Amino acid sequence: MNTKLWNYVGTSTRKDVNKIRLATDFGRKKVLEKTGNTNVVLHKLPHPMDKTSAHAYYKENVNKGLIPATE
Repeated sequence: MNTKLWNYVGTSTRKDVNKIRLATDFGRKKVLEKTGNTNVVLHKLPHPMDKTSAHAYYKENVNKGLIPATE
């Protein structure tokens, strides 16, 4: 069982594919950009979450319009 907790959730685009991204710190943005990702946007989670919870939080808040959806 994976018990890793994430502090940021967001999206990035690489090779015209949008993906949800998770990070423990905001420095992950630079790593994603360095590896060819564009449109990297990370949002601070209200508290550390596991992968499933972070994905659910992101999708719920996009649907509510609280986080902008990736185009």
